[in-house]
Amino acid sequence: MRHLRTILGLTLLAALAPAMAGADPLRTLVYRFSYDAHGFGGTPSMGGGVVSENGTSGSAGRTGKITVDVISATPDGGLVVDVGEDIDRRYPPLQRVRCAVYGQTLDVVCDQNVGETIEEHALLFFLGRDFYDPSRLDAQGSWHPAPRVHGSGDVSVKNTLTVADPSATPLTIAVKREEVSRGFQATSTASSARGQSDRNVTLELISDSMASPGPVASPNPH
Repeated sequence: MRHLRTILGLTLLAALAPAMAGADPLRTLVYRFSYDAHGFGGTPSMGGGVVSENGTSGSAGRTGKITVDVISATPDGGLVVDVGEDIDRRYPPLQRVRCAVYGQTLDVVCDQNVGETIEEHALLFFLGRDFYDPSRLDAQGSWHPAPRVHGSGDVSVKNTLTVADPSATPLTIAVKREEVSRGFQATSTASSARGQSDRNVTLELISDSMASPGPVASPNPH
């Protein structure tokens, strides 16, 4: 079903691209983001009867602004959006990308000729229709959507989203996303490469075209 939805999503993107090229967005959202990643990778090796692991580590980070234009809602529950990103101290902005997002499964299907960034992807799977449905909560106030995984190799993804207080306004949702991958490399002797990375994305909504205007101060009659 997920593979079928992905195919339909890609077909949808191709079909909508020329038709909606000049359409005004239904809604525009602007987010401030920060992204940082820390990773470690290693490959075991053997010499003199001793097994050792050659390791490497690294980190990366960036900040900037993401703009999401909502183009249309689709009959299969998807939402078509155009996404642009401005990274601080970098010019020009990244190329805009068109995506279809699905709130119930957290599927994000973007134009493969452009591709979305990690921070764009992190934002998009929260923006799908029916992302939050109280009927899907378990006894711990959690639900576990399973999106399609992009990439190669043996990759498994586990999402756990937990609502601290379902009656609160606004809702506070804790998100835990675990991706485990193991790649194998064929050599004269079997070996495997292992890696671990921690990625953190912080997003803050700074503008919403549908937000109600704030109260207008009345003039002081005195």
